[in-house]
Amino acid sequence: MAICIALEALRWIAAGVYQRIAVQLVFVPQLGLVEPYRFLTSTLLHSGIWHLAFNMYALWLIGQQLELLLGRARFLTLYCLSAIGGSVAYLAIAGVGAGGVVGASGGVFGLFGAFAVFMRRLGRDPKPILVIIGINVVLGFVISNIAWQAHLGGLVVGALVALVFARVPVRRGGAARGPAGGPAVLGPSGPRPGVAGGLSGATLQWLLCGAITLVLVAIVWLVYALA
Repeated sequence: MAICIALEALRWIAAGVYQRIAVQLVFVPQLGLVEPYRFLTSTLLHSGIWHLAFNMYALWLIGQQLELLLGRARFLTLYCLSAIGGSVAYLAIAGVGAGGVVGASGGVFGLFGAFAVFMRRLGRDPKPILVIIGINVVLGFVISNIAWQAHLGGLVVGALVALVFARVPVRRGGAARGPAGGPAVLGPSGPRPGVAGGLSGATLQWLLCGAITLVLVAIVWLVYALA
């Protein structure tokens, strides 16, 4: 959040410096193969104050709750994979020749999707967050200059990562624990000390997150190979 706000402030304080930085961070599909860092760094930029304000408010509101639930490492993994998933979806749907895109919306929609998954796993009503998701998805189609593809990609990837963390409880210190070391209330049938083959729950979580990452890489490779 601090980096996003600082960059937006720089736009108003030193526009020339901002432009030189922004051109290196924005996600441009044609440059994604040679400069893959853009899949993530584009989330640091925004198209204006209102774009920034919405994303930062959502990130603060939902993010702090998910970080408490998951812990910093898993929360960061969730957010980054969602953000990258948003860029990958934009590339795959809009095409290699599409224009540049900026914004943390892919990551934010990933948090929305994750929040809905966890609310359901915790036995709470997910309808409020589902309504928010639905409204924003619709707005992405009816308002121009919104990369709805990134919203969709972030939402799907965020929900998938959340399912990994929700369905594979972690056992720590001899007691079954949840994803962030809290009570293990997210498993499909109660806490489990491990999984078949001797893998711990935590190890399996990271392996599955790695698998999601490989799928995203494969999609990127396929899009560029077919372009």
